[in-house]
Amino acid sequence: MKKVLKTLLCLILCFCVTFTGVVGTWGLLHKDEVFKFAYIANLIKSNFLFEYQTDDLIEGAITGMVEALDDPYSVYMDKDTTEQMYESNAGVFGGIGIYATLNDDGRVIVSSPIKDGPSEKAGIEAEDIIYAVDDQSTEGMDLDTVVAMMRGEVGTEVKITVKRGDELQDFTITRAYVDEQTVSSQVLAADKRIGYIAISKFSENTDEAFTDQLNELIDQGIQSLIIDLRYNGGGSVDAACNIAALMVPEGPIVQIVDNKGSSDIIKSPGAQFKAPIAVLVNEYSASASEILAGALQDTKAANLIGTTTYGKGIVQTVYFLNDGTGVKLTEKKYLTPNGNDINKKGIEPNVYVEIKGDKDTQLDFAVEYLKSQMHN
Repeated sequence: MKKVLKTLLCLILCFCVTFTGVVGTWGLLHKDEVFKFAYIANLIKSNFLFEYQTDDLIEGAITGMVEALDDPYSVYMDKDTTEQMYESNAGVFGGIGIYATLNDDGRVIVSSPIKDGPSEKAGIEAEDIIYAVDDQSTEGMDLDTVVAMMRGEVGTEVKITVKRGDELQDFTITRAYVDEQTVSSQVLAADKRIGYIAISKFSENTDEAFTDQLNELIDQGIQSLIIDLRYNGGGSVDAACNIAALMVPEGPIVQIVDNKGSSDIIKSPGAQFKAPIAVLVNEYSASASEILAGALQDTKAANLIGTTTYGKGIVQTVYFLNDGTGVKLTEKKYLTPNGNDINKKGIEPNVYVEIKGDKDTQLDFAVEYLKSQMHN
């Protein structure tokens, strides 16, 4: 009997040490809930009638735990979604060739099809709602999950159902490698003193591409600049801050605050490009786009023209796990240089201009504004 008790005590001690090492203090504080979880798992193992895969139960439990945070930007990602995030951040990937973001209803929409990409050739248009992928509804899905569903082996086909207005339209698109060019530029024909740079997304190399194209425009003699952030759903915070540093005077670009209230202030060493700047924004300009727009507006380096931005003033961290899966968690919020929290509010432009009809009234207004700011 003593030998049995000694063995039992050793097992309990080993369990306590292992339990503390795996789940830490949190697990000890919530041991009743953890034991409840283990108890239900054991009930399933002992009594459930049908066949099941233990891995599926564990994956479901992890997914449910993250979903219970009730944050659309925090998500547990399976291996395919995690791999697609790697590729997307690198700027070269296989897919259908669109820029995507979320609308006010939380549905994934097309910001714009990538030029000469599979979607543009198929007839996909900006502001199309991605209603279903291979007949699977996307309602309630986060952006990363929907994007992962649209991607796959190059050369394979995927059925995309979009909602355009009140109508549903089906497109069968052949996946292809897409070399994502996130920055495009030109000297405007309307006034060759004005340069124009559009940023569709902030990838890891976007800041380098922006700098190169800005320098090319300067070499061509521009005296002012339009930066187009419309339909830009965000991306790399570092890339956005590096671009802001080219134009923001010495001082804060953004304040990033964690859940403990600690603040990290990213600063500009001083503007390199000093000329009148207009930034085009709309309700789909979000996240990293708002970091750049907010920094330029607060420091009076630029005026914003367009409509109120999306209002995503929070920052996620992606944790890549050893088994190839990943977890994306909202961990920080950002404030503009003046300390404004724009989450769920957006940034009001300096001049509110809506698109009317087929004419780009926002771009036209920006051109006239810059003309008034330049010395003849």
